[in-house]
Amino acid sequence: MEHPPRQGGEAVNAKPTGPGVYVPETVVAMPPPAPLLTFLTPNKILNWKPSRDHCLVGEALVARGELVLIAGAPGIGKSRAAFALAVSGAKGNDWLGQPVRCKFRTLIVQCENGMYRLHSDFSALKAAGVDLEGWVEVLAPPDVGLAFGRPEFQKEVLAACERLQAGGHPLLVVVDPWTECTQGDDKDGYQTALKNIRASLPKGENAPALVIVCHTRKPKEDERASGRSLLNSIAGSYSIGSAARAAFVLQKVTDEPNDPRRIWSCCKANNCEMPPPSAWTCEAASFTAIPDFNWEEWKGGNNKPAGRPPKVTDAHIREAFVGISHLSKGRLKDKLMELSRCSQSKAYDAIARWLASGLLKQENDLYLLAE
Repeated sequence: MEHPPRQGGEAVNAKPTGPGVYVPETVVAMPPPAPLLTFLTPNKILNWKPSRDHCLVGEALVARGELVLIAGAPGIGKSRAAFALAVSGAKGNDWLGQPVRCKFRTLIVQCENGMYRLHSDFSALKAAGVDLEGWVEVLAPPDVGLAFGRPEFQKEVLAACERLQAGGHPLLVVVDPWTECTQGDDKDGYQTALKNIRASLPKGENAPALVIVCHTRKPKEDERASGRSLLNSIAGSYSIGSAARAAFVLQKVTDEPNDPRRIWSCCKANNCEMPPPSAWTCEAASFTAIPDFNWEEWKGGNNKPAGRPPKVTDAHIREAFVGISHLSKGRLKDKLMELSRCSQSKAYDAIARWLASGLLKQENDLYLLAE
């Protein structure tokens, strides 16, 4: 059987008029596909002018269409820092020391804070005279989690973005936390998660600024990062850190659980100079600057950063036996904890290490120095 004739490589709508005979009806013109790539000449680049609301915070530290990270240890106040950004966008006030260039609306896509925490934060702001109605919307923790890989989830997030943009204000989208967006702790999982998040957002001139809240990894024993090296402390920094245009890390000043002081550091700023670190008091729904913070003491290490375990040294073991020839394992453990302020497990680990190295000897149930 003969096939329908083709014109321009496309099949023509046809109907048979007899055995093996086709008569063309109409040709359906298909629109040309949109170009996949855009190549810019130097003149086009030089003639480009950013819109008045392109830069939201600082010298393009937070800008439309670009990714910013807020990182820190669990429970340190990352979500509060992101919420403070939303408040600054509504009021037009500085955000953690950086000027807000224009007012913007914020969509917070989160799955951790329930109604009790949200009510507490919004009530504190309301009592302070801050009304965020019309400026901020928060996702109630969904049963499906942050399922950015599901088309229906992407569709609803996109609809919320377009609803907030309808008033003409630029938009900031906060995704909190990053760990709920990924299916695996590897490069492919991270890249897929980023792709799914971007598929949920408006494109082109309507693209919002994107802030992702993520965790820092557990520090090694003697590790204390600062400045640009803080970027390496962000979990998945190889993938998500390289995709971000700016990144901030929040650190505790001391390990004391009731110490509200925080160090706010920028560890990446591709669009401008990195601002210096600053010290703040983390409160219920805001941050207050500490103008007289002792930076020399902080840099000198008298205040240990959160998560840095005390180290048990050979000097501690020798000091434990001063004036004593033999110690039980329990008593030796107690002395090491008192001298080094380490945890019980660290003390036992040190005892086992010194036994293996020959620094300690064991006689029946008692321990003594080998020398």
